[in-house]
Amino acid sequence: MQRATLRDVWKIRQLEKLVFPQDAYPLLEIVMLILAPISRNFKMIAPNGDMAGFISGTVGTMGRPGWIITLGVNPKYQRKGLGRFLLQWCERELQAECIRLTVRAGNRAAYTLYAETGYTEVRRRRSYYRDGEDGIEMEKCLNPQPVLPSSPLPPAS
Repeated sequence: MQRATLRDVWKIRQLEKLVFPQDAYPLLEIVMLILAPISRNFKMIAPNGDMAGFISGTVGTMGRPGWIITLGVNPKYQRKGLGRFLLQWCERELQAECIRLTVRAGNRAAYTLYAETGYTEVRRRRSYYRDGEDGIEMEKCLNPQPVLPSSPLPPAS
């Protein structure tokens, strides 16, 4: 696990377009996520150099929850626990009492991941996405002493 930097913006954009063809963040918004002082951005690089996954979250301020802004795993590395690992890592780094996120109503795999890791539905956001699909806002209130997860990927050689 490594912090994502401005050097990673292009690869993050490519991953976003691959994983979220309809909803990928534009390049400028990715730059803003990387530069924002309240953002925490992490990447996982596969042994072959591929960007296997990326997550961005924002720290909760003034009693507000933290937010998972985006979580994407390259399809070549899905179903290996990487999404769960990234999520748990970011939750720990945000150090927020509660964290929220929004997931497409039709994205059952992501919804299941979030539900299995303790997120519960807070509200339905009608026509949240550009194509009119609803978003489901979910929240997780964290244990103040989260355990550091172990990496699902082998070390780079």
